[in-house]
Amino acid sequence: RVAELNTLPHRAGEQEVVISTESRGTLRWAGSLQLNPLMSVGHAQVDGSHFPLASGYIRHDSGLDITDGEADIGVDYAVVTEPDGQLRATVDNLEILLAGLRVSTFHGKNNDTMASREFLNAPRVELSGGTLRWPEQEITATNFEIGGAVLDLARLEDGRFDFAMPESPAAPVDEEGEEPTDPGASPWRFALDRFAITDLSVALNDRSVEPVADSKLNEVTLEVLSISNDPGASFPTTLSMEGQHGGTVRLDGSIIALPRPELDFEVLVDDLSLAAAHPYIKPMADVSLDSGALSLDGRIRHDTAEQLLFTGDVSIANFLVTETDEGSRLGSWTELLVDGIEFSASKQSLEVSEIRLQEPYGDILIAADGSVNLGRVSKAAADESAEDAGTPGPESVANDAAPPLSITIGRVIVNDAAADFADESLPLPFDVKIASLNGSISTISTGSTEPSTVQMEGKVDEFGLVRVTGTVTPLDASKNTNLAVVFENIEMPKFSAYAIPLAGRTIASGKLDLDLGYEVKERKLAGENKIVLRDFELGDEVDHPGAMSLPLGLAVALLKDPSGKIDIDLPVRGDLDDPEFGYGRMIGQALVNLVGKIVTSPFALLGNLIGVESDELEYVNFLPGRADLTPPEVERTLKLAEALALRPELILEISGVVDRKSDSQAIRMMRFDAAVESQIESESADDEEAYAILRARVIES
Repeated sequence: RVAELNTLPHRAGEQEVVISTESRGTLRWAGSLQLNPLMSVGHAQVDGSHFPLASGYIRHDSGLDITDGEADIGVDYAVVTEPDGQLRATVDNLEILLAGLRVSTFHGKNNDTMASREFLNAPRVELSGGTLRWPEQEITATNFEIGGAVLDLARLEDGRFDFAMPESPAAPVDEEGEEPTDPGASPWRFALDRFAITDLSVALNDRSVEPVADSKLNEVTLEVLSISNDPGASFPTTLSMEGQHGGTVRLDGSIIALPRPELDFEVLVDDLSLAAAHPYIKPMADVSLDSGALSLDGRIRHDTAEQLLFTGDVSIANFLVTETDEGSRLGSWTELLVDGIEFSASKQSLEVSEIRLQEPYGDILIAADGSVNLGRVSKAAADESAEDAGTPGPESVANDAAPPLSITIGRVIVNDAAADFADESLPLPFDVKIASLNGSISTISTGSTEPSTVQMEGKVDEFGLVRVTGTVTPLDASKNTNLAVVFENIEMPKFSAYAIPLAGRTIASGKLDLDLGYEVKERKLAGENKIVLRDFELGDEVDHPGAMSLPLGLAVALLKDPSGKIDIDLPVRGDLDDPEFGYGRMIGQALVNLVGKIVTSPFALLGNLIGVESDELEYVNFLPGRADLTPPEVERTLKLAEALALRPELILEISGVVDRKSDSQAIRMMRFDAAVESQIESESADDEEAYAILRARVIES
């Protein structure tokens, strides 16, 4: 209905227009219209379903197709021509309610590779209290809220999302990287009292990782207040959500958008399940993240002075990771507490007051093929891709490398730790269990040359003990290390697995004490190792390829004292920069050298027992042709007996030795002298001649 529509000056008519669309929508306008000069005051209303019709014009450009939804839009407006000819427009009471809005992905008729699917289901989208002022260039609204929406995201194998939003042309920038502005243009002012998203559900199906990741966030609620484009305006903001497998996240703070983005949030995470992160860890390591709950209480800040600052506490509880293929447990802990964190991206610094690890566990397994479980889980693809990418030259590395992160950790506390070590690559299975390991590491700092103090003590198997004390630089142990590692009362038979490949013998019984000292200065290693074996007995011989033919029985007899104890000092020296350096190899070689030296120079060891030189025991000298010992030689044999008494398992077999030349000559001389003396005695009874004359006459006769 149109009434009094004319061009006469200052003559307005009353009009009402109703338009119905084929999609059950209705457009209504009612108000006054004056054409000379232009003036119109009225109310516009849109009802019903218009989206499928409108979507036909935008889906090819947007990649999104609005398939359903109803709109209820109402607005009061006024357009007035001022006496000076300037047009003034006002919009008030703008109310928008969109109900049952459904949006699907759209790939065009010619794209058969991807099927359309529902991307967004929004039961309610509401804008209220909207206003516009011209020429003041102001747009305001009281409230904009999206309620109960479901957002379903899908990521393809190549990392792209399955909806193709058009690329906007890049905005020109000036030399300082800022978008140029027209100095003559007046900016619009925008203001929104409240923006809210309530009860949002977000699902993500990510096929770019293997296995496919299906994750979901529930009850996502976002509220931002006092939004405007005024420079320096602060928007109070809260965000909360629930994880798919449990746990909540809440952020409470403020955002500044102009002139540069700033944010300041208190962050609270409570028992957020980490299991959903497994598909993103799998490409880096062949492990399964079975459980773990993240809690965080902190603050995040970003502004012109600080690129990113985080302060707070973090904990991860009930953490468990297993090897995917084997299913064996690799590591776990009951709780990891990281207190007093301060991370500054601008300062490139990380400070932590204390790290406390409760009941950590680690499993190290060497399989029959020699592979280590910790090595198997690493992805070779990462190394291959690094090689394919090429190695940058030293100049580019120096130019592109970020400054190193400065790290300071007040102390690390370990409570009730445990570990299992097993080696299935040996002729006999070997395993050892460490339990009830407790201790601490003092301050760790990359900015200090002072090493950290280590104190650890735990249980090995049923009755064994391990203790670690000393100093070490954890972030670079080659710099300054002085550690003492003590093992006490370790059962020896299980070490048969290592004795067989080395010497072809099992170990029948015995207890082991180790006192290992490691000192590293300027990348030079000095190891002072003290080994004590108690009640040690060798077992059967076992054929093994590569085993060295070592006379271990003799070595054991030479080393074992009357109480059944073997005490060995085994120093080790090495250069960490030597490409062939290996501590295990060096220890093995040192043991072989020690055994070889003992069995080839047994009297040197016996002499050391009683404080004499080896040559005082190696030989017992007899005069030529005689079987009796001179007093000095008697003393020598007594010393040998004393040394042998200290090695009761050592049996010394002595066999006679004849020097045919000297002994034969001495015996002939003794027989000749005896015959002469006998003749002298028989003749001296009848002749009182002097002995010398008588001896000469007997010899001459």
